[in-house]
Amino acid sequence: MTRLVIFLFTLLYSCTHLDAPRSPASIDQNRSLIKNTRLCHKEAVPFVRHFAISSSDVKFELFMPEKNYRGGQGMGVTVNKIIVTGDTIYYALPEMLKALKIDAKQVAHWKSNKAVVLSLGEGLSGLLPHLRSKGVDVYGLDIWYHSSDIPTNNYVGTQMIDYLNKYGDHLIRGSSSNIPVADSSIDVIVAHKLVNNLSVEDGLATLSEIKRVLAPHGEVRIFGILGSHKSAIKKYLKKHFTKTHKWSFTEGTSSMRFSEAGDKSLEESGTLLLIKPLTAP
Repeated sequence: MTRLVIFLFTLLYSCTHLDAPRSPASIDQNRSLIKNTRLCHKEAVPFVRHFAISSSDVKFELFMPEKNYRGGQGMGVTVNKIIVTGDTIYYALPEMLKALKIDAKQVAHWKSNKAVVLSLGEGLSGLLPHLRSKGVDVYGLDIWYHSSDIPTNNYVGTQMIDYLNKYGDHLIRGSSSNIPVADSSIDVIVAHKLVNNLSVEDGLATLSEIKRVLAPHGEVRIFGILGSHKSAIKKYLKKHFTKTHKWSFTEGTSSMRFSEAGDKSLEESGTLLLIKPLTAP
């Protein structure tokens, strides 16, 4: 009974403390565009505690992308100085799947085991839609989700609104170092080109949160580990994962597209960190 009361209080808290106060004009700007601005309804994800990021912590800015991309249409969007990317914006789904070493067999395994998958820094990625189409219980996390301050007078902004409208019930606002889900509630955690944007300290804070929310037999796939961070990451893994998991670092590549047709791209090298349980679930 006590646990039920705590859960109901937590859910109520999340529904009443989502956003810092904002002006009516700000709300009206996107009210007609965003249909799913909350996860608070009868189908709310049960493991969500509350949103870890308030609107005051998220700063949207416009920037002019590389002139060849989409023929120079509109502007791009950054959130807290990080470029918003997605399936049609720089990183295509096939490149993500290759970098994270996710194939059809792996997806089928997650589905058959009813794994709960969380994609950190999901952005506008094609990963969540792809896994959902295969019957996987997947959720995305990013700091800008469910915000009504998204700039809509540009190509990327309209894509952000569309993504929220399509997948809002599976999108959680939070950061990789403050994941608003309960302990041991996630079976699989993936992240593509996220940690390369973080400092060593924030990267270790991300690993700490991953350790907290990961189920005992869970697995982790992170692509984009920086060489300068490897030593600190290995030290953390040895201290906190040795008794339960094994890990490996594998060099790989991910292609960043600079044209809609994909004929202009940059091949980026990167390191995949794979963390798997010592014993099968």
